[in-house]
Amino acid sequence: MRARLAILAGLALALAPAAAQAAPAADLAVSGVRSQAGSVSFLVSARGLPAGASLADARLTVRAGTVDLPTRIGTAEPAIRTVLVVVDTSGSMAGTRIAAARSAATAYGRTLPADVRIGLVTVADHATTALAPTTDRSAFAAAVGRLTAAGGTALYDGVAQAARLLGTAGLAQTRLLVLSDGADTSSRTGAGGALAELLAAGAPADVVGFQMQPGAQVKELAEGSGGRLFSAGDATALADAFRFAAGSFTAPVRITASVPAALDGRTLAISVQANLAGRTVTAQTPPAHLTGERIDAAPRPAIVRTPPGWQVRAVGLLVFSGLFLLLAVGLRPALARVHQRRRLGEIGRFTVAASGTTGGGRGPVVRSALQLSERIITKRGSGDRTAAELDRAGLTLRPHEWLVLRAVAAAAGALLGVLAGAGIGLLVGAAGGWLATRFYRTQRTARRAKKFGAQLPDALQLVVGSLQSGFSLSQAMSTVVRDTPDPLGPELGRALASTRLGGTLEDGLDAVAERVGSQDLGWAVMTIRIQREVGGNLAEVLETAVVTMREREGLRRHVRALSAEGRLSAYVLTAMPIGVAGWMFMIRREYLAPLYTTGLGIVMLVASVVMVCFGAWWMSKLVKVDV
Repeated sequence: MRARLAILAGLALALAPAAAQAAPAADLAVSGVRSQAGSVSFLVSARGLPAGASLADARLTVRAGTVDLPTRIGTAEPAIRTVLVVVDTSGSMAGTRIAAARSAATAYGRTLPADVRIGLVTVADHATTALAPTTDRSAFAAAVGRLTAAGGTALYDGVAQAARLLGTAGLAQTRLLVLSDGADTSSRTGAGGALAELLAAGAPADVVGFQMQPGAQVKELAEGSGGRLFSAGDATALADAFRFAAGSFTAPVRITASVPAALDGRTLAISVQANLAGRTVTAQTPPAHLTGERIDAAPRPAIVRTPPGWQVRAVGLLVFSGLFLLLAVGLRPALARVHQRRRLGEIGRFTVAASGTTGGGRGPVVRSALQLSERIITKRGSGDRTAAELDRAGLTLRPHEWLVLRAVAAAAGALLGVLAGAGIGLLVGAAGGWLATRFYRTQRTARRAKKFGAQLPDALQLVVGSLQSGFSLSQAMSTVVRDTPDPLGPELGRALASTRLGGTLEDGLDAVAERVGSQDLGWAVMTIRIQREVGGNLAEVLETAVVTMREREGLRRHVRALSAEGRLSAYVLTAMPIGVAGWMFMIRREYLAPLYTTGLGIVMLVASVVMVCFGAWWMSKLVKVDV
């Protein structure tokens, strides 16, 4: 049986076409297509030229469809030229085949021009990058010398991996040389996927079938990418095919063809015809979108184009509007209750019974969200702390209602981030919405405490006047509660309400001072306690405290006015790099791209953020003066 197979193999090789054993004739290779306004340019190189022949001496004809294009030939600009050799090292290549492949690849490396970078990808059960592109021919020869044959054939995986390696490098002139002796057996990537990777990288693939008849898919891989298909029946034909493929990297010329207005907007392949070595050869570029010359005297009016993805943005805007309406309708009872509490005052809140249960009068979606948030608050045990923080801010929402509001704000921020078109906008928007609610509550607490401190001297002066008129301290406080607006009036009302529950007025005022963070009120309460213990005229003592508070407030405002210039400078110096970076990101994003696409740029960006944060902290310490 083995003898018969050997005889059949010998007959197949003997009957192979003679053309498969000889080096192919000269032909053209086209790469680096650039379509511009009114013209299209590309690189043309010749393969298999006789000694002394030059492409610059040939007569070239360029045609788009059936239209001849006026052309001019120029010297190609210096470019990084790279080729990746993909070698089948499966078990079928063992023995003389792998030896012939090593010999042909080594000779191919020596034949290439010295400036051409060469790399090696091996294909067995998996695709492996054996050598990254380099101009070191000894390193390439050493990598080829280590080739061994074993395993299956992941040919398409190897082609796709080599194409991705060329595509990510941003090279100007690239090419693949693929050697295989059989069909693909273990690739995860199909022939279509490998061809798509080649087209995306702009890298033609020359495919050499060693002692095999290449199938339709392999033929499509070569011709679809702009390469050529070779068939080699023995080691000599294999070496000739590799040597011919090396001719793709002869000195190219830059062809620039004018595109007439009649071809404007059309997508056509450009064909190039030349007389090389006594025969006419042609090559064709991949289909390119052409922009014809403008022949109208007056400039065309600006065309307003709808930005890509407007449908997604419109749907997102509708979803956001629906979410906002759902929130407004669902929480309307809660907002009405807040308005009612403000009208009744903080004293009335201790006598008015709580209205309804959680979710009463709301829609089912909002009611379910509130019940879920209430379970989360109860499980975490953070209800008391959240209620105290909301109380300091003057917000009459319950903790679980506040949690729902923060979740809705985070969802709205995430949606706005997605609509902005940024990939990371979802996370940034969600975090921004969540933190914005916390910032609002903190700022509201600070403004409320500041307003409380501003109202306190006038309120104590009113207490002094009431005491001098013969009223008791509790009666004087009642007058202040009735005549003073929020936040001082309701807070003192809570202190008076605590006396009705059995507490003392001093303890209630101490609780108010701790809740609001008012040091002045704490000193006033201490004054009242001392007067209660040792006796004396409480009105005179409080009047002295009022004078001290007003003098301290005047001094604080004077210091704030003197430090205004420093604070404004700190704000400007901190906001300037952030604002300039944001503006540049919107109008010239490619200018800032190296900052977040390269390793050095990321290091510089992180260092800049750290220095800006440190500078902002340092300037805040310099301009902050405690009185």
